[in-house]
Amino acid sequence: MSAASRRVDGNAHAIRCRRRRCSAPGVLQLALALAPLRAGVSPARLVPAFFGALRAMRSRQLLSAFTFLASLSGCGPAGGEPSIPAEASGCPAQLGEELTGTRQVDIGDASSGTFVPTADGTRVRLILGNQGSQMITPWVRVEALPGDAEETCHVVRLANRFEGPLADDRDGLASAQFNAQFIKTGSFLVSDGAFYHPFAWDRETLEGQELELTVTVRGDGYEGTNSVRIVLE
Repeated sequence: MSAASRRVDGNAHAIRCRRRRCSAPGVLQLALALAPLRAGVSPARLVPAFFGALRAMRSRQLLSAFTFLASLSGCGPAGGEPSIPAEASGCPAQLGEELTGTRQVDIGDASSGTFVPTADGTRVRLILGNQGSQMITPWVRVEALPGDAEETCHVVRLANRFEGPLADDRDGLASAQFNAQFIKTGSFLVSDGAFYHPFAWDRETLEGQELELTVTVRGDGYEGTNSVRIVLE
């Protein structure tokens, strides 16, 4: 699958993060399949369940499956640094020009395999990205309707509005846009991975800063937007 197209608005030195990615629907599927085993996992029970879940997945999801298995065994960056989740897969967004409706949109976290909406005031941990920048990694979901396909492509735009001393700093990343794959999960379409949203400042500058994060999602004939206030830590 092609890399996600990304446009960053703002300064010329605003950070762009690009890396090879894997598809993350397998992570969500495995989380549901293996959730009962996560407490007190025994290899005798984990291995059959793991490979049973793999048989239901397509070949392009295998890398995500092994990423999830590694998370069960506690693998990740040393020194207490949070793990970098799989990035949302790119896709060709072929959308009509006319917008005939709006849909509910949420920002949240699905690293556990279940999407949890982010509430106002939530403290969000900064992650050191592969390019050396501090970033956050939100997931996004959109209200699904009965006629929606199992996999859809959306245009997602994330925008920052800092409060306090960083509010007027032109060095900040103003917004970023992605074409990303979404997977139908119950009554929602959930991004198949996280969005890498980097900042131009170091961790010391960012810690404790309040930020209003706004997401706008456009699908075929509809659009939705939502904002959440978070505190970086």
